[in-house]
Amino acid sequence: MTEKELEQYFGKLLDKQKIFHFKGNPGGLKGYPDRLVFADKIYFCEIKLGKKEGSYYKQTPMQKWWQDKIENSNGTYVLLIGKEQIESFVEKLKGES
Repeated sequence: MTEKELEQYFGKLLDKQKIFHFKGNPGGLKGYPDRLVFADKIYFCEIKLGKKEGSYYKQTPMQKWWQDKIENSNGTYVLLIGKEQIESFVEKLKGES
């Protein structure tokens, strides 16, 4: 599985639960979160495949910069590493809707 496929999987899980979301980087901003999710609040979600899948799994400096900007503006930034964390996050959202 690639990171792109994992992000698509995340989108399908959200669609199945009828949770509105969209790709988070409309202007091609470096490091901006992968997906915005509108549930009980707005979540800025960064998706990482994870080292279990042999992929880079840490945030880049620009991703950390965006996380700081989002959190300092009272936004909710979520780093999701791998399929299990994505599934757990969607289950949590499902329970809150």
